[in-house]
Amino acid sequence: MKQYRLTFLTLLLLITWPGLYAQKTNDILEMLQKSMHANQARAGTQDKKYQQARAFEKAGLWKEAEQLYREINLEEPGVSKYFSPLKSILGQRKDWPELIKFYQLYLQARPDDINARIDLGGTYILADSTQRWQALFQQIADENIASETVFKRIINKLMSLSEDEFAREILQQYRQANDAPGFYAFSMGNLFAMRMNYEQALDEYLLFLSLRPDKIQSVSDKLLTFPETPDVQTLIKDRLSASGLQAARLILSDVAFKEKAYQQAFEILKNTQADPARFLELGKDLLTVREYTLADSVLHFVLNANTTEDVLEQTVYVLAKLYEQQTIQTRNVLPISGFYRGNPFFTSPFLRVDEGSSAALMGAVAIYDSLRTNKASAEAAFRLGEIRFLILFDLDGAQLNYTEVLQMPGNLPFLPQTKLRLVDLLIAKGNLSAARALVSDYLSTASHPQFVFALKQKTAQILLYQNEPDSLNALVTGMVRQMNPSDALYNDVLEVSGLLKTFGSDTTDFTVFAEAQFLLQQNKRTEAIKRLESLSLSSSPEIGQLATYQLATLYLLQGEPEKAWQITLTIEGGSLYAELGMIMRAEIKDYLEDDLATAIDIYLEFLDKYPLSIYYDDVRLRLRELAS
Repeated sequence: MKQYRLTFLTLLLLITWPGLYAQKTNDILEMLQKSMHANQARAGTQDKKYQQARAFEKAGLWKEAEQLYREINLEEPGVSKYFSPLKSILGQRKDWPELIKFYQLYLQARPDDINARIDLGGTYILADSTQRWQALFQQIADENIASETVFKRIINKLMSLSEDEFAREILQQYRQANDAPGFYAFSMGNLFAMRMNYEQALDEYLLFLSLRPDKIQSVSDKLLTFPETPDVQTLIKDRLSASGLQAARLILSDVAFKEKAYQQAFEILKNTQADPARFLELGKDLLTVREYTLADSVLHFVLNANTTEDVLEQTVYVLAKLYEQQTIQTRNVLPISGFYRGNPFFTSPFLRVDEGSSAALMGAVAIYDSLRTNKASAEAAFRLGEIRFLILFDLDGAQLNYTEVLQMPGNLPFLPQTKLRLVDLLIAKGNLSAARALVSDYLSTASHPQFVFALKQKTAQILLYQNEPDSLNALVTGMVRQMNPSDALYNDVLEVSGLLKTFGSDTTDFTVFAEAQFLLQQNKRTEAIKRLESLSLSSSPEIGQLATYQLATLYLLQGEPEKAWQITLTIEGGSLYAELGMIMRAEIKDYLEDDLATAIDIYLEFLDKYPLSIYYDDVRLRLRELAS
């Protein structure tokens, strides 16, 4: 009733004295406007001070900048933009008491800023205020008991400041309160590993594996990066062995592989009754380290296992690849020596084959042919074409396989390489006009930059073999300008550009050189050697040495290292080819004849004679290996 009377009287006053009410309203609006203008003025003043402080910082006037930042944060605390630079200055100077004071001012204005509270806790740690930081972090955790994000931030802050034990306590608090035993386990493993606390890292990784066995590869990758010191490796193996987890046993196989205990890695998988897909991965890994015999056993184990059709098909492919690799020898006989190693302009595409490995090669052919026929596999057709072209020199058979790839479903991953191979095949047949026309046809529809550059490179090769130095020079000069140094073909093109400068306007010598390179592309090494022998007598010393060094490389590929040795002795002076000739002699003694004493003498002579050589570090490292 009293409330009713009050309301009635109020209405009566408003009706009776409208002028009085209007005056009151105007007064309130005026006060609000004045307050708003004052705030805007203050904000404008602080922004001006802030910009001035920034200018002082850029000018290196640190004291003046700090003074302004202090004034701003005292007058208007709680603004992140203003606080951040002062926080940085005080932190760099390790002035923890002052930083704590300004953090507290900031939080008085913004008490709900969790990140600022966590950062204040970190500052307490740095200031060695033990009770304050523990109490603050515990308070934040208690207030946000269900927040994963807050707990992760607290843990990361504590771990970054070496408070591992309290971080574990906070972690356990969240896990127990939220019935989440594996919360943050993998990340905690990473954090402990970075802190070199490998025992607790293993605890967390194994906990993670117990809940997420599908993440075995992620954990294995982490453990394989642990230091290779005996104590750490023993700890890893002991903990994995003691674990009852199958996933831990599988990681033990990875550890054994890393230690080159390949048979043990295989046995662990068998004893663990691993999925056949794991054996397939082991077979692939053995292939990469050239453990062909064991890889063959592992892959046949998969073929006899009860597994999916997809795994069986993959295994057959890997087995065929194994047979291929068993057959093929590397194009590079020695680690450093070789004439423009790997450059397709000067390197025959054809592969050397180990004697007595025909059975393995025919096994690969049979597998690929079966997959090509029964599965309509574009990959199998491509691999079969590669064997016929690069190994068997069956150009017509290879052409049929490559052409077949172009018509097959699922051929997209193999189309660019197949088209390039068809160009190589026409070059090998000696039909440069047809090769050039085919490249032009492919270029008319090509859009991917890498494929376009690869086709331009093929054009450049054809121009070399057609003895068109001017057109070749124009093309490679343009390519070098357009390409990035990181492009796969960049160095090859750059080497050609440099070689053209060596020949200059000497078209006679260039013609002989181009003929030799074209013959190599046709697998006519003996005829190429004859051309290079005549070119080695050039009146130009640099051209003569270039031809002589390529001659030595070809004799090395012919299996005549002694002849290669004698040829390199004729390269004199301080040219690049003289350096390479000396390295070739050392490597022949080192790798082919196992005469380490002579090899070391030549390596030492090289280091003394060519201290500025680009090969200096390679030779020095090899000497260190021999010494150890």
